[in-house]
Amino acid sequence: MKTDHFAIVIGLSSYPNLGDPPPDNLQGPENDADAIAAWLTDLKGGGVPSGNIRIIRSRDLQSPPKAEPTRDQLETAFLWLDKLAADNQSAGKGRKVGARLYFYVSGHGFSPRFRDGCLLAGNVAERQFSANVCPSAWLDWLRDADYFGEYVLWMDCCMDRQVLTPPTAPPLTFMGGGGAGKTFIVFAASRPLKAAEKEIPPGSGQWHGVFTWNLLQGLQGAAVNQFGLVTARSLADWLRQAQLGWLDAVDRSGASVAKEPAIIEKDESIVFASGVAPLKFDVTLRVSGATSPTEIRLWSGSPPIPSSSIMIAHGGSTIQLAPGLYLAEGAGLRHGFAVTRSMTLDLEESGEPVKQAAGKFTLSVDPSDASADITLLRDRFDVLMGGKAQLVCPMLDFGLYECRITIGRQIVEKVILLDRDWPPSASAPSLEATAGEAPAADDLPRLPQITSAAPLPGTRATHEYHQAAAKSPNYDIEVGEGAELMIMARWFSSGAEALPRRMPWEGVLVLDASSAVVADLTEQGRNYSVNDPVGACAISLAPGAYELRYPYPLGSDTRFAQSLMLPPGGWRLEAYVLYDARDAGARPAVSLLMRKTGASWGTDDDLQLQKALVTLADERSVQNPLLSDLLPGKSLNPLAGIVDAHLLLMSENKGGTGLSQLNEIVAKLRAMVGTEHPDVEALSLRCPNPSLHTRAPIGAPPMFERSWELLLDASQDHPELISPTLWKKVHVRAAVPPYLVWCPDEAVQAAYLRELEKTVFNERASPALASPTSSSLEKTSRTNRSSFESLAGGANKGPRTRAARRPERANIPFPEFPQQAPAPVPAAGSVSEQEIARRARAFRLPPAAVEVLRQELAARAPLLESEQ
Repeated sequence: MKTDHFAIVIGLSSYPNLGDPPPDNLQGPENDADAIAAWLTDLKGGGVPSGNIRIIRSRDLQSPPKAEPTRDQLETAFLWLDKLAADNQSAGKGRKVGARLYFYVSGHGFSPRFRDGCLLAGNVAERQFSANVCPSAWLDWLRDADYFGEYVLWMDCCMDRQVLTPPTAPPLTFMGGGGAGKTFIVFAASRPLKAAEKEIPPGSGQWHGVFTWNLLQGLQGAAVNQFGLVTARSLADWLRQAQLGWLDAVDRSGASVAKEPAIIEKDESIVFASGVAPLKFDVTLRVSGATSPTEIRLWSGSPPIPSSSIMIAHGGSTIQLAPGLYLAEGAGLRHGFAVTRSMTLDLEESGEPVKQAAGKFTLSVDPSDASADITLLRDRFDVLMGGKAQLVCPMLDFGLYECRITIGRQIVEKVILLDRDWPPSASAPSLEATAGEAPAADDLPRLPQITSAAPLPGTRATHEYHQAAAKSPNYDIEVGEGAELMIMARWFSSGAEALPRRMPWEGVLVLDASSAVVADLTEQGRNYSVNDPVGACAISLAPGAYELRYPYPLGSDTRFAQSLMLPPGGWRLEAYVLYDARDAGARPAVSLLMRKTGASWGTDDDLQLQKALVTLADERSVQNPLLSDLLPGKSLNPLAGIVDAHLLLMSENKGGTGLSQLNEIVAKLRAMVGTEHPDVEALSLRCPNPSLHTRAPIGAPPMFERSWELLLDASQDHPELISPTLWKKVHVRAAVPPYLVWCPDEAVQAAYLRELEKTVFNERASPALASPTSSSLEKTSRTNRSSFESLAGGANKGPRTRAARRPERANIPFPEFPQQAPAPVPAAGSVSEQEIARRARAFRLPPAAVEVLRQELAARAPLLESEQ
């Protein structure tokens, strides 16, 4: 047994108070937690002693009917590790706890920003905002405390479940141990997508998360490499490949379901298992159209070698195959496929017999889509190379390769046995077979269509009458000159859904910079109550800052808000809000487009921009990301230029080649829109040329979430960038990437501010430990005390202080929120100025936020004193 390995396993299936109507339960998490715990304690698996594992499942706390575990009950598992460290320190062994820590989490979840994954507690309900834990924040805290040498975090959760819920920070003081530790962090879905659960195996009556099932299959041999090891690298390669095979047609075409997991961090030296035999799957092969047995050979391996002859019966034959790439050949067939699960496969692609030959060959992939992300994998699913728009791979060995083409959030695959240059002809391969003919081995699969809130031709959720409403040249309202704004709110269905009780345009507003209503789609514009109702309003107005507000969910009083910046120069900005007829309570999709006034609508440029916005929202690393390369000879569109710059920054942050082009993009944008556009000025802060960096206060919220993140980072050293007024306006943020979206509801904002005060200025009550002596919690209460009166009295004076050590990654954008019965905050207990500054940085609060909170606290000081 590995006595220095520890684990926390959480599986929550029961959510009695969540949903409309409740409950909103899951079927797989407890089964998944049981299976993970079984692997962890297996001597041939993780080898973790059972005493080194803490398991929390819904049934362990009698849920249902109880609404448990609460956040505090979940945190006892994490605080257990801190107590172990404290006990070790008391015994003179230092605070090191062990060599490796496993976190496994399954249940409803959400992600407030890239790399942060949160789990909803069992007592979560509407407006019960703090009922969650943030395992990724706990992992960061433990790394800083240097409690372990390696950290493994597996999260099988949706990453969009609660859009207004901020993550809860660990209730412990930063230890400052300076530890790093190797990490392997994987989420079942990237933000803002959903994870899937299925009945696995089909017909078994047992439900599992698709991600967890594949994870266990990989650990048990599906991800073994040629040396008999399951490593972080081989496991990541397997997980990326295996998820798509479990998704049905609806999942594959849906815009909200994750097609592959998010590999957040991967230290390739981590080994999970050794001496593992490759797992094999039952694969039933059938020959399409065959009326008699068919003789084939299967090519596999590296380099590929053929099997002996296999006779495929008329109704199909089942054989056992290890995970990997294969090609079936014989009787005119040349059909490549990947094995990631037990399955039934129809062999239908035709082609020339394989020629086993030495030498080098060229593989060219051109899907005729400038937005396509293309990845080339080898026979064990390891990534060889990738590219944007097209991929040319010269000098490849004879072998099996898989090409993955990603369009928006859709993925198609093609397995190729390279025994010659591919495709064999100089012309590009066709995208689909001629009707009535078998598909050819040299054809690319048919490319998927994206789902867009804008009803563009070539997208999935569109109607001709929606398109006609969008491109109408007439103004509905004229309130100024120099710019145009078009707002569309619509509903899309499969045709079987009834008309909504509330129309999609109801409650959709446009406000100006003074918060005056410019347009109300409920009463103005053009509204059509057709099969899929649509409302639109075209407005002539002056360039400047505006704000779009729309209800969430449809028909509710809760509003989302986001910024709309109209630059000078005769530009038309279009904002689209799309509600899904299958789920009226779901968060609406939003899309933006921009064009010159009077320019054509529904062009390929519009479609490419929508695909780029999806890439930005999903934070996917891309090769050659610039739209200026995708649209040669086109004049710079300000919106496209901003997206260009963010894609470039995202690529650079994930191992790109530099930011030299950013100077040029920002300079061109400023020449077009001036020096007051918040997104452009935020981007200037990352320019390699420091003379381009803005230092002027930002006057309006930016349109993009990543722009706001740049401003937050820079404000730590340049507080003048974000004023108290600007921060207070947008501080109740919703996770709706790629846009900066906030809740303008005054009651919600007041509640956020009150909870921020408690989080920044006071200790939070934590679950009691059996013996907390010398723990971080006790250390906090002993060392970080200053009087409430001094905080209130000094609210408006004195210099701002900053933490001495800036965290490597500011990972918590929001603090925790109260549960139904929040623990009282001790009126006389608070924290030091240094700890206040550290917390502000950890929560990504600019200095302006601390100033606002001090003012709020000072204003309420008499009331708080009377409550004592």
